[in-house]
Amino acid sequence: MVAHGYGLVPIGSPKLFFSNVLWGYLVRAIPEVNGILGYSIATLSVLVIVGAVVLYGMYRLGADYVTGLSIFALILLRPLLFPQFTINAGLLMVGAIICWHIYTQQNDKRTLLVGCLLAFCSFLVRSQEFFLVFIVALPLLSWQVLFSSQFAKNVFLILIVLIAISAIIDYQAYQGTEWKVFNDLKPAISPIVDFGAGEHLKQHPEMLQRYGYSNNDIDLIANWFFVDPNIANPKPLLAMLTEIGYLPEQNNALAKAWLGVQALWYQTLLPITLVALFLFLLRPSWQVMGSWGLVIA
Repeated sequence: MVAHGYGLVPIGSPKLFFSNVLWGYLVRAIPEVNGILGYSIATLSVLVIVGAVVLYGMYRLGADYVTGLSIFALILLRPLLFPQFTINAGLLMVGAIICWHIYTQQNDKRTLLVGCLLAFCSFLVRSQEFFLVFIVALPLLSWQVLFSSQFAKNVFLILIVLIAISAIIDYQAYQGTEWKVFNDLKPAISPIVDFGAGEHLKQHPEMLQRYGYSNNDIDLIANWFFVDPNIANPKPLLAMLTEIGYLPEQNNALAKAWLGVQALWYQTLLPITLVALFLFLLRPSWQVMGSWGLVIA
């Protein structure tokens, strides 16, 4: 809606909030095809490209067709049915990891370049997901082999420079006066919307009353209602958040952490979790164990 200007948004814009502004320009530049907008075309194209990389990567690494197709179905069947940009960013990074792994095994410079391109696109689509998958994959790659040649070092240096430049461009895109209200409000609402601070605030009714808030007001903010400036007011919200203290120090922080781990057993993730555990038991390694540790952490 933001990219193409329909529904909630009267005028299209490349400033997509959660994706890099360069990705916004790219999807807006894609022409509409039979009523399918550029953002949708880019979303589906990402899934097709990642699917091709998965199949090609499994083939190059010695897997048979049944194994390759099984992995393709396991990873991509749900994203193909229910595309979502954060998942797409993660899948692009998975494709990059596969390409880099092929390079370490077979010294194919083309796969190194394709992997870096996929990694850059992953950063543009959702930078947080790019870093998450990259960190989890750290133990799985032979970094010594990756950086053994000057060519690889130069390619990764270019990737880092491109990521830095795109991050600066994205930051500057939101520094205009028209974004002041948004920038002021963001640090006040993020703990409530993303990290459950609203429940902690509601445990202090005397404080809420002192700042002129009710439980219902906090629930409105938690459910993305920012229309009323008297409720979505950064000054009292930040003051209350400061008063209750840093969120990870709250009493139920460990309970929330356990909820995060339990997500691995959610219905949508359970098949991948079970297969990953089975493969680890079948072919245990310190690298995979390290990756599992990072996932849980």
